[in-house]
Amino acid sequence: MPTTKFDKIETNELSVGGSASALGVSTNVAYVDKSGNDSTGQIGNIYKPFLTAQAAYNATLSPALTNPSSYYIIQFGAGIWTGIILSGNGWLGNVILKGLSSNASALGGIQFIGANGENGTSGPFPTNGSQGSSINTMTLSSDLSVNLGNIYIVTGNGGSGGNGTGEASGENGGNGGDLPVISLRNCYFDSLEIIVGGGGAGGSSEEASPGNNGSDGATPAMTILSCVGQGIISPTEIFLSNTGYTSISGNPVDDYGIDGNIGGTPSSNYVRGIT
Repeated sequence: MPTTKFDKIETNELSVGGSASALGVSTNVAYVDKSGNDSTGQIGNIYKPFLTAQAAYNATLSPALTNPSSYYIIQFGAGIWTGIILSGNGWLGNVILKGLSSNASALGGIQFIGANGENGTSGPFPTNGSQGSSINTMTLSSDLSVNLGNIYIVTGNGGSGGNGTGEASGENGGNGGDLPVISLRNCYFDSLEIIVGGGGAGGSSEEASPGNNGSDGATPAMTILSCVGQGIISPTEIFLSNTGYTSISGNPVDDYGIDGNIGGTPSSNYVRGIT
């Protein structure tokens, strides 16, 4: 898979797109504090905070899915918290991360590691490999007040196709898990790495045709708006807005980014700033 890497990204603006006003008025807040308790934590009750970031994420996921027009905030106090493992639903755009400051509030990362697809069965009646796990949504919003740590998104590889015995043809490998359109807004993070699942190998056949290899997972473009990060590795086309750079492989065009190949990456995998 081709990759694009930036050594550092810095921001010029702190807006959250159309979500800024929601930050100040939302009462759907899941507080995370060192005095909290995951068993008694409640959304909207500052006196009943959660102890872990994972529990706060789990608690906001269902109402955020049910009420996509309502905003939910995970508010961190001072301290360092163990990271969040995402479900296949990923991160919803109406759940916003906040803290006291990027120095005072820190998260040990956000990750999704998709399961690989199952291999097909072999024999006189072989079966196809199944698709690797995909992540449905990745729209991550913050206000630069919490360090999110390392963001690591990996979709599953496709399973191998079953081998055919005798005159049975080999079956097809499963496709890799798909990435959604990824968007990061006002996020302070240490690193961002995205790996898309590869297609599974087609099965062989003793006397007939082999199966086809599965396709790699889909890689839509990614948008990064007003974020601060130390490194990005991604197989997708990346659009940057309101960003400046210090130490990258490539020549900045202006305050809005660069246009062209970075560090010798192929022309099909370029980075372009947008305004």
